[in-house]
Amino acid sequence: MIKKYVLLILLTLAAFSCSVSRFIPENERLYTGARLKIKSDTLIKGKGKLKEVLLNVIEPKPNNKFLGSHFGLYYYYKAQKETSSFVTKWLNKQMGEEPVYQSDVAALQIEKLLLNRLENRGFFYNQITSNFTEKEKRAFADFNVKIKQPYTMASFQLDTLSPPIYREMQDNLKTSKFSKGMRFDLANLKLERERIDKNLKKKGYYNFSPEFLVFEADTNQYNNKRFDLYLKLKQGVPSKAIKPYKISEINVFPNYTVEKDTLDLDTIRFNNKNYISKEVFLNRNIWILI
Repeated sequence: MIKKYVLLILLTLAAFSCSVSRFIPENERLYTGARLKIKSDTLIKGKGKLKEVLLNVIEPKPNNKFLGSHFGLYYYYKAQKETSSFVTKWLNKQMGEEPVYQSDVAALQIEKLLLNRLENRGFFYNQITSNFTEKEKRAFADFNVKIKQPYTMASFQLDTLSPPIYREMQDNLKTSKFSKGMRFDLANLKLERERIDKNLKKKGYYNFSPEFLVFEADTNQYNNKRFDLYLKLKQGVPSKAIKPYKISEINVFPNYTVEKDTLDLDTIRFNNKNYISKEVFLNRNIWILI
């Protein structure tokens, strides 16, 4: 008895799988997914992670399948008919999916995005080709990527800046994780700017912003895909942004309450601080009443 149910389910799934084809318009093919092949002329560190990043660029995603069948797609097609039942319309709302066709896949645009992601990670002058494998009412995409040797860092240094921010920036470079041989990576440059900005804020540069920092890569000194990285300030940075806040004076209210008006209190200068109160504590043992 169980075998009969299993056989019935398999036959039903097969019927669903086959029945979708007859709904596909005459001038369309159902998009069934993409494959990405990477070839390189050098060893790529973190190749698996890089491939994952590139795969995420390939859009749109094909329609979902369960046990080899497009249930969501099937009920979407069935629900478009005027004679569709209430159950069919309900199932379409629960699991229905609009079809993804070959014409929805902009291969040239995807190639540009793939090149962009590679360049952001230090891989320049790459080659990307794409093609579709078409069979009956379905189409599958292939993207072939030929990656060149990436650019790596030879040195990281600070460009000329005015004091006092120059000294602070020098200290920041000493604690940087950037090192010789590191691959060019746009995301790491952004993180470095944010790290420096955070440290500057701790030093009183409250008007500073990470957008004021600019990285420049110079490859003119090398012919083996290395670069010198320079950190500098963007032109037109406000002068107040590169000046730290300083404490002008310290006012101490030993017995402050919101009910008291500070204008009625007296001030005594002691140890470079202003003690404002009717009673001013001067040291560990002496209170002076005013």
